[in-house]
Amino acid sequence: MIRRMLLIVLMSFVGLSSTVVAHAAESEQQKLKDAEQKLQEKGSMVKQKQQEKQAVNKDIQKIQQELLSLHNSISDNRDDLNNIEEKISAANKLIEKKKAEIVSLEDKVSAREKVMRERLVALQHSDHANLVLDTIMSSDSFADFIQRASAVSTLLNADNDILDAQKADLKQIEEDKKTIDKQEQVLEEEQDNLANKQAELNQNLQKRQETLTTLQKNFSNISKQIVLAKQDQATIESEMKNIQENIKRQQAEAKARAERLAQERAAKALAAEEARKARLEAIETARKAREALEAEKKKHAEREAAKAKQQAQAKEQAEPQQQPQAKAQPSSSSNEQSEENIDGKEFYVSATAYSPDETNGNNFRSALGYNIKQPGLKLIAVDPSVIPLGKKVWVEGYGVAIAGDTGGAIKGHIIDVLVPNREAALSWGRRYVKVIVLN
Repeated sequence: MIRRMLLIVLMSFVGLSSTVVAHAAESEQQKLKDAEQKLQEKGSMVKQKQQEKQAVNKDIQKIQQELLSLHNSISDNRDDLNNIEEKISAANKLIEKKKAEIVSLEDKVSAREKVMRERLVALQHSDHANLVLDTIMSSDSFADFIQRASAVSTLLNADNDILDAQKADLKQIEEDKKTIDKQEQVLEEEQDNLANKQAELNQNLQKRQETLTTLQKNFSNISKQIVLAKQDQATIESEMKNIQENIKRQQAEAKARAERLAQERAAKALAAEEARKARLEAIETARKAREALEAEKKKHAEREAAKAKQQAQAKEQAEPQQQPQAKAQPSSSSNEQSEENIDGKEFYVSATAYSPDETNGNNFRSALGYNIKQPGLKLIAVDPSVIPLGKKVWVEGYGVAIAGDTGGAIKGHIIDVLVPNREAALSWGRRYVKVIVLN
């Protein structure tokens, strides 16, 4: 039976080894396919980035051309502004000259006004006719008369000339002032326009320079991305080469690994089958022991009933001095381990087993100091909150034992019985048993 099972297991794992090898090869092929896809994606990325780089380069050239044009415009506008400033300077000089001329004319007008005021004063005292008559009548001779008449005429004409000149100079002053104001206004407006144009050109220049800086950064970033993408391409190509070289080696390793795994699992299957048989045998042994124990219990009960009957009869017939001897008779069976004569707290627990083979901590000493390698020692590990340490406990299928050890996994209604070796522990397995904590 065991040989047939081993043959089935070996055949299964031979098939499994082929499956593992095929899976390994398929996995490597998938890696190779993934690497090829990544390489293609990187190639597309490099192409796209190169196109972006060309587009950015065109934008940079365009901005640089615009900057050159702006610089030329700024230079021309600066020249115009300088020319206007020169014109303003010349106009200011002319204005100053005009202002000086106006001041001179104003001085002349003021002088004429003085002369005219004096003439007016003189005229107030004598009219023209008396003046002319006095001048002619006071002549010494005809020649003096002619000379005096000519002088009077000249004086009268001079007054008219002074009035005309005064009117003309005043008119010229007003016209010169208007001309100066108009010229100043025109030059100031032209200067303001050129200054605004210069500010606008400077602002445009700054914007173009900022745009150029941004484009140059983008150009640099794209160039770096292209370099990194090409490095990734080289790395992926190297990985693809390694994958292709490793496929055969990994297939061979996978095959050897699968064969080794098949052998290990076959050995484990054999051990598991043997352990199963041992557990079945232990179960059968335990069943027989329980049946024997039940039979012994029945016989013991019958004996106890007979003894009780005999004792009752003896009590009726015995003399008073024989009563102490009759009371001592039941003690002969007090060491029996059957369930009927055991008195104490009774409950069920989950029971596993352990042995010195798998417990070498504390120099093979239990929690209470018992040597667990001592032959024939009956000891159980307990949760002290359920079964106090040091108590004697009757365990179904194990007998009376000392609660003398503890364990990290022993929590609640769980116990661990001490057995001689690992095989016995495996044979015990895990079972649910009745326990009685003895009084």
